Amino acid sequence: MRYALKNNYPGIIEKSGCSCGGNQMLLQSSTLRRFGCGAVAALDLLRYLHLYHIDCQSDLFSGIPDKHALPFELYSLCVQRITHSYVPILPHLATNGVFLSAGLNAYFRHYGLPLRAYWGTSQDELWPSVSRMLQSDIPVILGIGKSIKHLPGVKRLDLYRKEGGEFKAVRQVSGHFLTILGQDDEWLYVSSWGREYAVNRWELMHYARTESASFLCSILQIFPKF
Repeated sequence: MRYALKNNYPGIIEKSGCSCGGNQMLLQSSTLRRFGCGAVAALDLLRYLHLYHIDCQSDLFSGIPDKHALPFELYSLCVQRITHSYVPILPHLATNGVFLSAGLNAYFRHYGLPLRAYWGTSQDELWPSVSRMLQSDIPVILGIGKSIKHLPGVKRLDLYRKEGGEFKAVRQVSGHFLTILGQDDEWLYVSSWGREYAVNRWELMHYARTESASFLCSILQIFPKF
């Protein structure tokens, strides 16, 4: 069974249309280009909630059109706002899942949003947690932990795209945040660098177990705040 978000994922206006999410590689700051994947994932999540969940709107997006595709200049302004106040990215230092959840909780408290964020879940609860969030129409930030168990030499996780009816590996990642837009019994459909890719669920679990760690290869859970 496949679960997916109910609306188009917000992105940046391009010549060919709209990107699927933001892309830190377009930003002027070399620090953000190298370490900004978590901040971009957080911003895209908050923009999605702002656009499609009426009780999750906030003044962080004051002056920003309520459109899923933004000109790059306005998207860059949103990145500045989120990194200035909630997900700071320091030179040579990326964020992590715990800091990401802390920043989002600060955002939720500041604007009175009825949500709370928590990093991580057990492996047994990973896929049910992803399904729960997607069924609630909430994007799921996924961390791909760094390869830490077999040094020297960095192992990476394959990202796929469907070509000619078959999934083909086109990129590899390690130490990276991306966003789950949908899942079925075999694949996660994700956004990264403004494009849609697929992650094989079995390969992700194998990578977490043999190369990284389950706490690093996990998700940012978001729950209603009662």
